Amino acid sequence: MFFFRHHPQANSPCDSASPSLVRRFLAWLWHALQPWAAEEYQNEGRVLTHHLRKGILVRSCFSILLTLLSFGGLLRHVEHIQLQEHEYYLRQAKAICQRSSIETAHRGNILDLNGNSFASDVSTRDLYVEPKRFADKLDVATRILAKELDLDQQSLLKNFQKATTYEFRMKIAEKIPMTFIRENALTQIRGLNLVPIFDASGKPESFKVYFYPSRLSEDERKISCEKLLSCFQFTKGELEQNCKRTLERCREIPVQRNISRDMAETLLAKLRDAGITEGVRCLDSWRRDYPRGSELANMLGFTDNENRGVSGVEKLMDAYLRPVMGKRTYLHDSHGRPVEEGEIVVEEAIDGADVYLTIQEPIQRILEEELGVLWKEMCPDRAYAVMVDPSTGAIMGLAQYPQFDPNDRTTMEDPDLCQNHILLQCYDPGSVMKAVSLTGVLAAGVATLDTVKDCEKGYWVYNKKGLRDSHRFEELTLSEVIQKSSNIGTAKFALDLGEERMYQHLSNFLFGKPTGLGFYPDGKDPVVFRQEASGIFRELHQWDSLTLTRVPMGQGMTIPLLQIVQAWSALANNGIIMQPYLVDRVRYADGRMEYSVPRVKSQAVSAQAVAQMRKALVTVTEKGGTGTNAAVKGFHIAGKTGTAQMWIQPDKAKGIKGHYAEHQFLASFIGFAPAENPRFLLLVSAENPTKKYHTGSGVSAPAFKRIATRTLEYLQVAPEEELLQPPTKATAKR
Repeated sequence: MFFFRHHPQANSPCDSASPSLVRRFLAWLWHALQPWAAEEYQNEGRVLTHHLRKGILVRSCFSILLTLLSFGGLLRHVEHIQLQEHEYYLRQAKAICQRSSIETAHRGNILDLNGNSFASDVSTRDLYVEPKRFADKLDVATRILAKELDLDQQSLLKNFQKATTYEFRMKIAEKIPMTFIRENALTQIRGLNLVPIFDASGKPESFKVYFYPSRLSEDERKISCEKLLSCFQFTKGELEQNCKRTLERCREIPVQRNISRDMAETLLAKLRDAGITEGVRCLDSWRRDYPRGSELANMLGFTDNENRGVSGVEKLMDAYLRPVMGKRTYLHDSHGRPVEEGEIVVEEAIDGADVYLTIQEPIQRILEEELGVLWKEMCPDRAYAVMVDPSTGAIMGLAQYPQFDPNDRTTMEDPDLCQNHILLQCYDPGSVMKAVSLTGVLAAGVATLDTVKDCEKGYWVYNKKGLRDSHRFEELTLSEVIQKSSNIGTAKFALDLGEERMYQHLSNFLFGKPTGLGFYPDGKDPVVFRQEASGIFRELHQWDSLTLTRVPMGQGMTIPLLQIVQAWSALANNGIIMQPYLVDRVRYADGRMEYSVPRVKSQAVSAQAVAQMRKALVTVTEKGGTGTNAAVKGFHIAGKTGTAQMWIQPDKAKGIKGHYAEHQFLASFIGFAPAENPRFLLLVSAENPTKKYHTGSGVSAPAFKRIATRTLEYLQVAPEEELLQPPTKATAKR
């Protein structure tokens, strides 16, 4: 322990002959601060006098005051950092030790009515590399990656080398006027790039200023930075720090997306063994998978590389299926390891909603298999099958050929192959329209099923134009006109009804208007296919003298197949058209459910007229009718064949005028079963069949029979007892 004592004899550096007050004070302070050990006092036998005690007290107070002032300055400095500059230093700290990562979520599943999967996400990983971090081992890395991922090594190496020399830029300023650029001679600063910003007239009104530090040597970079400091308002430290950060940046490029997790682990292990431990990372991702391959593919659609729906149901319901990505923020230590209890979840990841279709997968598989048989046997350009529940409007199944496989992108090279032709392709419906048209005749009371017309032995001239039947029919009742599919009989009954009433009747079936297929949640706006074709159904004032004799038999109007199905659903549902819909319900990630509600679109025709037409349609599949190939044992089938000539579009370049082809047909059969209590309505159509047959009876009716038979078995519909009983002698004679 040390004491301080006063030395009156000591010479002070401030002594003088006549010292001033300041000099005297400094001299006294000099003597007062001289230390003296306590042991010297004891050895010399001296004691502390009053004067010495006073000097010690003064010196102690001075030391304490100096210490307090030092601590006060320190506290003031800490207060300035912690309170006044808190936000600034917090940003600096976050930039160093805080990281954020995206929390992925998967896209919603697409399932059938009973929960069978049609589309789902499979967990995969995306491989990214920063070649600049292993620039000395590019050959090794590309050799490993090319071998394991089946890639071209030379192309991979070229991309890696390009990434190592990529020039990053730093933003200096934006919206800089030309006058400022000229005054400061910015164009003469090396490494600077000026990007013009154009006004409405297309003239550059200002510029963005970027700096490329990697383009310059160290000396050149210093010169350019000094010029930038004189022109713009930022500090030298900030500019140097930004330059350093820009120079250290590495370009990251994707190598392969959606590789399996096992493959990703194998790749990382082999790269580590080769000494490549930095610049390679794998991110969790999801790949859209369609477990049933091409089944329902054209209606399901597909997604792009960002997992966004671009066609079909994937696009229709994209807002529901798309997930909400989360964001996780965490602190890390100097080694990049997350600090415990430092995680902050900014936004929770939410999986996309699951979409349940009205499709029933067993029925869909039946349609696909039997339509495939038709495709192989008849070799048409296209083939379709659509099944709907007429009492609700729910689509039970639909298929088309040819197809594509959304899991194999090589099958999607032809854009036409990926189109949903059931909604987009339009045809003249042909004789399937006769049932719809003549129902209007029955509803108006112009004729009954027993009303007779002379069918002119198969050829009739009206308004100087001939009309033919496939057979030389003479007198036929309205019921027989349906059964035999007489064009002449249909035209004559239509003439009895007249243009205005026929046009109004067909308009009630909503021809020429999109069906609005989609999702119809209760209390919300519907979600429908926006690209659905409307077709062509001409207004009454556009009808010519022949239209009334042609449109009722399905010629002179062009509509998509779904409009035919919608119109016929009224014949199977007591004249009521139900809104067709494809999405049954949506289940959100939190468990909420949203259901489609069946909606009545209109009462197209009276139930009495439909009941009469149903009797005529049953005769079509019985002996003497055109649709006997569609008959199902044990059931009454109400249906109609159709064989429509294909319309050839005009082509001025090739000198082709629009006309009906003589050897190209749309062969169709449409019907519902059982006839009295329909469980489904089914349309089967084939465009331009090239083998065996070309009529609806020979091409589509057999496929209808196979599909209907299997579907009735699946739905466990009991056969009608009277049809299973053996015929009596009287019945056999008839």
